[in-house]
Parts: sequence; C-alpha cells; structure tokens
Amino acid sequence: MVLNELIKGKLIEDKLIDPSSILEIPHPYDDKYKHAVFNKHQVQEMAFGHIGTAKLAKNSHLFFDLAKQNAESVTSGKAIFLISGQVFPDISPFHNGFVEYISSLTLIDAKKYMEQCLRMRYAVFLYLDDQYEMVSSGAMMDAIAFGIPLISIKNAYSEYLFGLCNTTPGILCESYDDMANHVQRLILNGDAHYAQYLFGIQELQAYFSFERIQDMFDSQMIRS
Repeated sequence: MVLNELIKGKLIEDKLIDPSSILEIPHPYDDKYKHAVFNKHQVQEMAFGHIGTAKLAKNSHLFFDLAKQNAESVTSGKAIFLISGQVFPDISPFHNGFVEYISSLTLIDAKKYMEQCLRMRYAVFLYLDDQYEMVSSGAMMDAIAFGIPLISIKNAYSEYLFGLCNTTPGILCESYDDMANHVQRLILNGDAHYAQYLFGIQELQAYFSFERIQDMFDSQMIRS
C-alpha cells in the first residue's frame, strides 16, 4: 500500500510492481488539528511557517534565506518566519537571526509543535521532485489539517494537491525566486485572496478525510 496515487503511478510506469499487487489511498490527516484551528481566531500576523523537520533534503536552508531577504520586515514586526519542527545540524551554516525555532537535538514536543503551527498564516514548502518524488509529505498533510494555506514551489505533488481544488489553496510558485517575490508582495501589500485560500484548504480537508479514504480503501479491496 502507498499513500499517494502519484507514487503508485510511478511504480507501475517503471514496472517495479504489478498493478494488481498495489493499493493506493491518499495520505490521511488527524482531524483533531482542524478543530483547534477553526475554534481560534484567524491568524492576523503575517507569519510564514516551515512545518516539520528542517534539513537540506527538504531545501530548508532556503527558508532561512527567504527570511533574510525580508530581514527589514522581520525586525520591524511586519513579518515572522518560524519553524515548527526539529532543525537538523546540516543547515546550521545557513542559520540567521530572522527565523524563530526551538533548538533541540530531538523531535519537538507535540504540544509545542502544534503551538508553532497555529501561529502560521502560510505554510512554505521548498521540495523539488528529485527530493520527494516517492514520498507523500506528512508536513503538507499537517498544513491541511491545521487549515493553513500553502505556498509551494511547483513540483508533482504540489501540482497534484492544487489540482484537486476548485478554489486554489494557496500560491503555487514556478521557482524559488518566484516564491520570494510572492512572499515579499504579501508582506508589503497584504493578502486580499486569503479567504479564497482558506476555502481551497477546506476542499483538501474534505478530500483527505478519513471517511473518504475508508471508502476508497474498501472499494479497492472489493475489486482485488
């Protein structure tokens, strides 16, 4: 069983598995997070978040660069950049004083992780296809669970997520430079489309609900 129809398609395309021998369901999320979000006031701060562990394999060093590019806005209180998960040693050369994170050699406590995520107005994703082609991102699922609009560099998985929605769940960027420009515009000009992004995220929450996933699993089991 795989947690992404893109992974299933890749395995079959590369003839690594017989189509009749694989089941696919979307990556589920824990809906306890959703209630925490929609029972709190809407995040007013322009807070850009990096969800989950920060490491080179996820291009997390670019998040520090993104914050540095907006250093003046950070120091003046117009923007916040924060990481909710453990920061790995491999990106220590890129650290600066413009990103908030909890320094820890182990995984971040679940309560502190949730508190950091609930501060985020946008969740930023910097993955490329060669890094996450065969992985279903749990961090993206957490963003959906928390109801946080996405800002992502275009890759197969982010295009897949955005393609599931009638209303865009955030901003899909052509490149890192394109992302940097979008982030700067949001800080300087505000985000008039934020309510629209929230509707898109709610569409993803419905798509990845346990009830829908259970139905998909049951139907595949019957066919097999």
